[in-house]
Amino acid sequence: MLCWTAFLSSKQYSKITGVKITASTVFDQVELVCNAIYPVYQLLFNLAADGKHYYLDDTTNRILDAKSVIKKARNSEKVITRTGVYTSGVIATLADNRHIVLFETNIGHAGEFIDSILHKRSQSCTKPLIMSDALASNRPTVREAITSLCNSHARRQFVDVINHFPIEVEHVLKRYGEIWVNDDHTKEEKLTPTARLAYISNIRCPYGSHKIVGRNAFSQ
Repeated sequence: MLCWTAFLSSKQYSKITGVKITASTVFDQVELVCNAIYPVYQLLFNLAADGKHYYLDDTTNRILDAKSVIKKARNSEKVITRTGVYTSGVIATLADNRHIVLFETNIGHAGEFIDSILHKRSQSCTKPLIMSDALASNRPTVREAITSLCNSHARRQFVDVINHFPIEVEHVLKRYGEIWVNDDHTKEEKLTPTARLAYISNIRCPYGSHKIVGRNAFSQ
């Protein structure tokens, strides 16, 4: 869904420069380019399906003429009416460590987007590693995957309640800070993902749960 406001802005700019181009003309030209490069998008989509690692998230958005749709609930036979519009983004890391960035805006969550990608995944591929927040709607349903929850999202949940539990939250944030300190160290040393995991696994933490959090952060 292309933003019509952008085409109206182009119309006003062209008027200022003395070249009259209507918004509909700009739209037509953009549509021609989009149609021409759509096969490239399809190829990237298919390549992303065999990725070894995915970053996944979504955010609310608007489509002015969007109408409610009836969809089958995930992991259920129930049919529900959906109205929420989201832009879902996926960063897929391929076997050669190249990245493919894909996104879509529609009535659907990021979990549905990753499902559509994994649906094209080769049967010979091993389980991918998927990092997202802890929302159940982000979990894939069409293929098995290794889940790695995002520490940035988790930390944000503690920050949201700091006024209610200042002492407890400050303690948690201090512990969380050690994760990013260790992460910076591994980047400075240019460690491989395997070496990063080995490094964090050897760090002693007073609480077992903290070590689990560290492993999630470095299991990329």
